[in-house]
Amino acid sequence: MIGVFPAPYPDELLYSLCARYSDAMQYPNKTAVHKDLFGNSGAANVSLPYRLGHFVTQLPPNCIYTVERIIQKHTLLPFYAPFMSNSRANAIKAGMKGSNYRKVLSNSGIGAFNIQTPRWLRFCSVCAEEDKKHWGEYYWHRLHQLPGVNVCTEHDTFLIDSGVFARDRPDDTEYVSAERSIMLIKPLQLNSSTVHSTLLEIARDASWLLCNCYSSPGIELLHSCYLNLMASRNLIRSSGRRRNLALARELNKFYKPSLLKILQCEVDEQKDSVWVRNILNNLVQDELNHPLRHLLLIRFFGHTAESFFDGYIKEVKATLNTRKASHPFGNGPYPCLNPVCEHFQQMIITKLRTSRQNHVFLTNGSHPLLGTFNCVCGFTYARREADLFKLGPFEFSFVKAYGHVWETTLIKLWGDKMTSLRRVASLLGTNNHNIKRRAIHLGLTFPRLTTRVYVQRGKMKFSTILNPKILSDLKRRSARRTEKRTTNRKAWLTILRSVSNITHHWLRQNRFYGTYLWLLKHDKEWLSAHMPETYKTRGSRRKVDWSERDRLTVEEVRSAIIRLNNAIGHPKRITRKAIAIAIGGKGRLSNYNLSKFPLTAKLLSEIIETRNQFALRCLYWAAQCFRQENVAPTRTRLICRLGGERAIWHDHSLKAIFESVWQSLHKDQAQLDVEAA
Repeated sequence: MIGVFPAPYPDELLYSLCARYSDAMQYPNKTAVHKDLFGNSGAANVSLPYRLGHFVTQLPPNCIYTVERIIQKHTLLPFYAPFMSNSRANAIKAGMKGSNYRKVLSNSGIGAFNIQTPRWLRFCSVCAEEDKKHWGEYYWHRLHQLPGVNVCTEHDTFLIDSGVFARDRPDDTEYVSAERSIMLIKPLQLNSSTVHSTLLEIARDASWLLCNCYSSPGIELLHSCYLNLMASRNLIRSSGRRRNLALARELNKFYKPSLLKILQCEVDEQKDSVWVRNILNNLVQDELNHPLRHLLLIRFFGHTAESFFDGYIKEVKATLNTRKASHPFGNGPYPCLNPVCEHFQQMIITKLRTSRQNHVFLTNGSHPLLGTFNCVCGFTYARREADLFKLGPFEFSFVKAYGHVWETTLIKLWGDKMTSLRRVASLLGTNNHNIKRRAIHLGLTFPRLTTRVYVQRGKMKFSTILNPKILSDLKRRSARRTEKRTTNRKAWLTILRSVSNITHHWLRQNRFYGTYLWLLKHDKEWLSAHMPETYKTRGSRRKVDWSERDRLTVEEVRSAIIRLNNAIGHPKRITRKAIAIAIGGKGRLSNYNLSKFPLTAKLLSEIIETRNQFALRCLYWAAQCFRQENVAPTRTRLICRLGGERAIWHDHSLKAIFESVWQSLHKDQAQLDVEAA
């Protein structure tokens, strides 16, 4: 433990504090100060220091420093945290508290960004003069070391490089104080140009993030906010897809190329890997993008960091919470998303049909909802509950039916020789492949007659041709479908011959389930004609004698309890799950089915053990084991024999019972020793 450590100045880097301490103590060795403060001779980190837990323990008593305070007030993490998931931010904090710097780097993504951190520690001459006048010395400000912050927000001047390495340092063990490094020169003032004013706005946004220590609102909420803002700028297509190329073009118009080059955030519209295209996808996949790019996007949508985080995000969150409290898909009415309907994007759908996706599981083990929306035009689309956070207000997960209005428009456009297939797909809000599929389904002429326009001798001429690509694609797909239909029909007939009683549960557990689903979707009439009798009569719903089934379940539960109680070895707690496994049917004891089994529910409420009851049973079992072994155990041995049941330490009555049982074991052993003597 050290005897003294300097008090922090406003917005001071931890690196600056350690450098001032090193100057005051006059360490002869460069590595000695780091070893005294952080417990090893590692590198002096500027942006995200680590081993802070050890650092706090070395400080003098009654010091104001805590690990959380240091991270929030004297490191650069508050600049990165609002744009990452809470789990990632917590992992970074854990790495900074401990000694795992690789964990800090991998979760922060600083090394993976194409935006380099400043090479030199920077300062503002006017700020330095004021610091000298007010505090008596210079120090390194946090804000001045952020990437993308090139100007001082207080004095409207450009920052100055100090000559002290912030990265790629030849000697990374040395702490260099601002007092030893800063040489005051006349700063360059900002002018009224657009580039300079935008640099100042970006710096103010970064300063707000540092000062307010805003925790992450969550990547799902951030994604929803961006989608809403894109929809307000008409950057979402009618099909729900984002217009990424249009967004890139708008950004290039909004920001000058020289500014984007200064900030290392150039937007190349021809590259698929440009950050504008990937920033929303990275949020969905919990991958990182530099905070500077987020700030540019927020500014483009007309917000500052303060208005976005303190205003807009809270509004969107309140809307989503209201919707979630009432219904995951909202209370309605809902929009029609048929691009050729007169009610397109109008809230005219009043009814919503929901169902459970039994083949999908959420993280809590439940099945997500599927919402189906049907418009009067016949267009029916669905939204998955799991997709809601990444879907905009006018997006859907998939289309169930296109309806008569959409199909009539397709038939009309299909016969229009002057309209290309790509244009038809654009007007109908889908892709070329789906247009061809729907045309085959509607029995339209194939191949389609198209009109090619060409110029000959200065005159425009038209030529009606057959599109060979569509024809070959049709033949190939038709042959594949016929082959697959034949294969699946043979497989289904083989199943019928080999299995006498086919149930849906058996099919789901078997490799033939894919065959059944394919026939159900593509060859439903043939499948219904070749279904077993039990399946054909399934729609009539056979009557179930629930009272008789309840009585049988009660008997099975009682037998299972006897088996669990008489099991050899360490006792097993009597829980609903353990009983369900013992009787071989988890579904029967679920909350849904127990409403039909009143006798079983009553029995379970009587015999299911609480943790305290189970702890007592384990205690008596352990005592009986020691009596049979003629051993008087210590308290520790008795506790170890209990296993993982430590509920006795949380209840005073259980502690008293534990003591009495332990003392009785010693009394019994003493009596046995007397009798033996």
